Amino acid sequence: MNATPNSFRRNWAGLMVPAILALALFADGLSRFLSLDHFTIRAWEAMTRNAFTEGGVPLEPSKHFDKDRSYGDLAAMSNRPELREYHREVFSTDRFGYRNPDTFSRTNPPDAILIGTSFSVGCGVSDDQNLAVRLGARTGQRIYNGAGSPPSPDQANAIAGRFGMKKGTVFYEQLEPIGFPSPPPPISRVKQICYDRLGEACLRLKGWLSISPVEILSRRAYHWLEDDVWLPNSLGAGWVPVPVDGAPMLFSESGITPCPGVTPEHARDYFRWFRDKLGGLDLFVILAPSKFMVYGSLTDANRDRPAESVNAGASAARSCFATMGRALDELGIPYVNLTEPLHQAARDALARRQLIYFRGDTHWNAAGIDIAAGVIGDAWSSSRHRPVGRDP
Repeated sequence: MNATPNSFRRNWAGLMVPAILALALFADGLSRFLSLDHFTIRAWEAMTRNAFTEGGVPLEPSKHFDKDRSYGDLAAMSNRPELREYHREVFSTDRFGYRNPDTFSRTNPPDAILIGTSFSVGCGVSDDQNLAVRLGARTGQRIYNGAGSPPSPDQANAIAGRFGMKKGTVFYEQLEPIGFPSPPPPISRVKQICYDRLGEACLRLKGWLSISPVEILSRRAYHWLEDDVWLPNSLGAGWVPVPVDGAPMLFSESGITPCPGVTPEHARDYFRWFRDKLGGLDLFVILAPSKFMVYGSLTDANRDRPAESVNAGASAARSCFATMGRALDELGIPYVNLTEPLHQAARDALARRQLIYFRGDTHWNAAGIDIAAGVIGDAWSSSRHRPVGRDP
């Protein structure tokens, strides 16, 4: 009996659909062995793939990233290609998974350690432009970039112990929108055993299982269609570019309550605990503002208005940092508040048609980092020439 045309169609579908699925799974598995360097928008995504952040390895160890067309997180998150600022980004890590040249050792220890957020890591800038390097150049001291993991005294002490540091300074960068970091969750026993036994091979296995370049490319292809012509730009909802000096700038912090839950008692208890847990190391706190705190009052619509009237979050952020500052003064812990220096520097730079933050990224650019390094370096030098109390 001859087969009907309909049975041929059913047989074709029954063969081709499983074959396509099998090929897709094969391509997905094979792609996971590829480097992410050519699939990511910037170094951060490539560097954090094979990391063990909760275990004290915030970035992939001994990795070098070099890309000519990196661009910012906000331009990507809002799916706005026209706001991409393409630039070269060179990013290197040491054997411990931190952003440093491999020149530090027990016989050549750092003078200070910098811990904090992606601002301290130097997200978006190259190796010679990050805060630890620029602050070291400003002060003549060797500063280890230990940023990337949630900052804690244990993290700082582990780095100091690794290099045999008996004394020195821990720079702790506190970013305004996020408040004090929560205690890290317990490390999964499986992850810890895997890392203890396999080391970097475990990190590569985790990265292979968790991230697919095929998925990244598929997602990008779909977002390419979300151009408000073929499909609505669903990612762009709520991300309205704000003109600054006649050109659009993206913000992620507008309307967010800064430093949630920080009270005077909480600030005193937190900074006292942090300082006392450092033992022989000195604590120096860096209060870093958000991009909106620096540029919110400099947008074209707000430039002639008082900063406090721009957004309720502006006065709340100033109050938050004032609360932290009073606690640090009471404890005798040296600190610097970068809000006003960066705001003034941003205003001065606009007069020259320049910026100190990226237009399409959350972070400061190399010019902003240089400003911060100068202010921090001057404040640190002053603090080292006066006694710092540890009794309160």
